[in-house]
Amino acid sequence: MGGRISAVGRRLAHRTAWSVLGAVVASSLLLAVVLGALGMRVENLHPVLAWAAVASAAVIAATLSALLVYQVVRRQIARRLETLAEVLRGAEAGEHLRRFEPGEDDEFAAVERAFNALMDQFAGLAASALHSDLMVKWAQSELRLREELLAKSNELAAVNEALVRKVREASDLLRIAEVASASLEMGRLLDRLGRTLVDTLAVEELLVLLPDPDSGQMRVRHAIGVQDVHILEGSWPKDDPVVRRCVDEGEIQYLSDLSVEPLSADLRGRRRVGGSLVAVPVRGPGSTTGVITLLRREAQAFDSQELDFLRLTAHYVALAVSNATLYRATHERAIHDSLTGLHNRGFFIEAFEREWHRSRRADVPLSVLMIDVDHFKRVNDSHGHGAGDIVLQGVARLLRARARKADLLARYGGEEFVMAMPGTTTADAAAIAEAIRASVESTPLPVSPSNGAPPVRLTISVGVASDSLSDDSPEALISRADMGLLTAKSAGRNRVVMRP
Repeated sequence: MGGRISAVGRRLAHRTAWSVLGAVVASSLLLAVVLGALGMRVENLHPVLAWAAVASAAVIAATLSALLVYQVVRRQIARRLETLAEVLRGAEAGEHLRRFEPGEDDEFAAVERAFNALMDQFAGLAASALHSDLMVKWAQSELRLREELLAKSNELAAVNEALVRKVREASDLLRIAEVASASLEMGRLLDRLGRTLVDTLAVEELLVLLPDPDSGQMRVRHAIGVQDVHILEGSWPKDDPVVRRCVDEGEIQYLSDLSVEPLSADLRGRRRVGGSLVAVPVRGPGSTTGVITLLRREAQAFDSQELDFLRLTAHYVALAVSNATLYRATHERAIHDSLTGLHNRGFFIEAFEREWHRSRRADVPLSVLMIDVDHFKRVNDSHGHGAGDIVLQGVARLLRARARKADLLARYGGEEFVMAMPGTTTADAAAIAEAIRASVESTPLPVSPSNGAPPVRLTISVGVASDSLSDDSPEALISRADMGLLTAKSAGRNRVVMRP
């Protein structure tokens, strides 16, 4: 304060002085009034009494002064201190909104203003702290919400990925099903299915193994990406462990690493290729009818979902192969004679018509042989119809042995056969017909499957005709060959007659 008297001190000093002065004046007046009431005068008093009166006045003055000073101090300092203390206790108890209303401009007012300013700052800090606390809580809440959203997003992403994969898998299965039902011809079917599987599963090699109709041995019927000729040739070994287990158990066999897999030792050199291989059984109505192998160059390259997809795919492939096999068998029965195994008349007529038109367009010769077994009724009458069937089968074998790859050979009906020879002139056709006639004449034919009965010797008659501009239809050419056959029969049989 630099020695300066505070405003409270000056005010207190002034009021104290005035209080003391007032107390002295009041006590003097009071003494004078008392003495006057007693009829005494100061100059007539005994000195002792005079001093006693003065002392009494002084005591009264001091007492009044003390009372007045107490009231002044209590009013100016104590009450304001009590108010200050009360406000501070309230602030300590949490009453942060209470403020002083400064009156006189003194130190107390300065303290009150400082307190008000402090409380304003505190309120600002409290509000800032509250805001910060709210911001922290909001940030924490937002962080938790983001974490929950991230978790949900990851969960939805996983579900979406699984859904996308399922949709893709369903689309791939639908595509495979469409390919499987698009063709009944085995070669075309296997080619389309194989390429679809290679594209869908991104495999480097694919093999389709199906049993041979005659031997029953597994053979490679279709291959993609396989360069090793040793793998493609011949039948598949019976003792191949992977194929054997695939066929016997009817379950997918997965070799995750061919370089260390003991079961891959006999896989036709596939161990040298390395990578991972899956063998998928192709199951027919009652058993496994084939095996599909798929190879990737990397080890551990197939996951469980792809194996499940292959299990589903195998059903479509098996159904398609079964349908193609059934179609082929039905088609073979439809176009082949059940007794001799040669093509039947219906197939011959249809195929011969196409060949006749092709020969006309290409301007190449086309010849026809009409062949009939002489006195075939005697075989049936002597040995029975069963023996006659066996004899016809023998004749069919002789004809098939003499037929060339391009020739079209069929059983025309009963004991009659027909052979169309594209690119063959009349002279060449007559020479072939004579060779066939001589072969039948010189070959004993069995009449019993057990060879218990002695074989018979037969002859044939052959009519030969070649296409000419006079023929206006395929039927006209066949008719001329048939007329040559009738001429041969009427001329004594066992001969070849050319019909111009």
